[in-house]
Amino acid sequence: MGLWGAIILGCTELDRDRCLDRGGQWDEASQQCVEQHTADSSLVEKDSTRYYTYHINYPSLNRTDSLIRNKTRAFAREHKQQFLSLFERDSMPRSASYPWEFRLDYSIQDSAKSFVSILANGYAFSGGAHGNHFFTTINLDRRSDRLLQLKDLLADSAALAPISQFVQRELTKKLLTQFDTQDDKQAIAANKERIRQWVEEGTVPNPENYQYFCLAEPVNGHPTGITFLFPPYQVAPYAAGEQRIFVPASVFADQLNIRYRDWFGVQY
Repeated sequence: MGLWGAIILGCTELDRDRCLDRGGQWDEASQQCVEQHTADSSLVEKDSTRYYTYHINYPSLNRTDSLIRNKTRAFAREHKQQFLSLFERDSMPRSASYPWEFRLDYSIQDSAKSFVSILANGYAFSGGAHGNHFFTTINLDRRSDRLLQLKDLLADSAALAPISQFVQRELTKKLLTQFDTQDDKQAIAANKERIRQWVEEGTVPNPENYQYFCLAEPVNGHPTGITFLFPPYQVAPYAAGEQRIFVPASVFADQLNIRYRDWFGVQY
């Protein structure tokens, strides 16, 4: 196989249908799933000096996923270069005790015959009280070998309205539960009201609020919904971290671009 290794998954963990959903090949003789992935050292890129370090973990993808592989490399290259350029321009005294740090980890969030969704999670420290977290998502339509944005899936900008309503309701419910164990009733009421306002402002139905998403929960090789991701501060305090909400296709079925209705299994 050269640089390509085969990962064998026992049938107790992955049955034939799930194997095919993930783009693997089912071996009838062994009753096992064979998935092709890169197995070379280029999946890791790192360097370390006395004053800075960077580490990038790339995702292991199918051989045919060259478009999304190039996208992950380009994103990593851009942000690594920004980090190194900032380091070179910085005029503050260097400190080996607090070296600068850049880390980027890619992970496959969901994958099937027709798509793959990847999350890039990053962290950069360049001095100060704490570092900065950032992320992005990359979605590939394997049928047409096309990178997807949300506007490709939805008929028009008005299609975000039902998604916004669903996300707002589910996020509010999720975030408010953290205050149920507090004793100070006045503080509980104030915090809950602030959370409601934060969520309402951060889930307004405009494209910018929903730019990070992953196709999710495949059945028969196709996604059954979309998971939206929200960075710290968008819908909750920094301490609450990144937020995720899965929206089933039934919520936005009527708003789907006609090209993708059958993809999500929507029946009319």
